[in-house]
Amino acid sequence: MARITLEEIATSTKIGTRSLRALEEEDFDQLPGGIFNKGFVRAYAKYLGIDEEQAVADYLTAAGEQPLPTRRPARSRNSPASASARVAPTGWPSPSWCCSIAGGFAGWRWYQNKKAGRRRSRASDERTRAARRCFIGKRAAGGYPRA
Repeated sequence: MARITLEEIATSTKIGTRSLRALEEEDFDQLPGGIFNKGFVRAYAKYLGIDEEQAVADYLTAAGEQPLPTRRPARSRNSPASASARVAPTGWPSPSWCCSIAGGFAGWRWYQNKKAGRRRSRASDERTRAARRCFIGKRAAGGYPRA
């Protein structure tokens, strides 16, 4: 089997040689800790072509850590289940969706009322002008009696 150096692995995995050496020598105090250690083990195992999950389990055993309970994998946005994520469990649409629809409807009603108000005011102005012309015209012609 070809000999692989830690420098080659470090270049490929972007893990420092100090951390890789600490993994090799099981000197886990030299590692940053937490989730980083598991990530290093996964990347190292992937580079070497061995089972990542088994490597993490072996690391946890060697380090004396308890394995965390496995979580469900995250759903992708393109999966059919993501469409149902927008609907609350009761079958009703989500509150944010309802607020968006209500806000759109309220905006549309406001615009329609404002537009109708402009039409009414124009029509009212025209009627007032016509009435004034009529009144002024009749008074000038002597059509209305003076008090």
